[in-house]
Amino acid sequence: MTRKAGKREPLGVKEDLSAAPAGSEAEAQWRAWALAHGEARGSEGLRMDTWASNDTLTAFYRTRGFGLVGTRRIPLDSPLSEHYRGIELALLERSLKDRR
Repeated sequence: MTRKAGKREPLGVKEDLSAAPAGSEAEAQWRAWALAHGEARGSEGLRMDTWASNDTLTAFYRTRGFGLVGTRRIPLDSPLSEHYRGIELALLERSLKDRR
């Protein structure tokens, strides 16, 4: 099921959840907002990336309707902040089509 992701068009909003632990009220509110916002914009779905080594978080979001669509390693020479360089991300997406 996991495939290496190529360049993909964004499906919806992208927000930083680092301050909203999985299962918290803040995370639930963010998720509800993101779903409503994505639908209002006519997005086909939502995309979320997290550390690929975080199996617990990936499993949590899979129970919330997100599917793992691939992984991507951030290049060491990336212009992103240094702490992102070289990490592998899990790419998760959730369709909004079945919510309409």
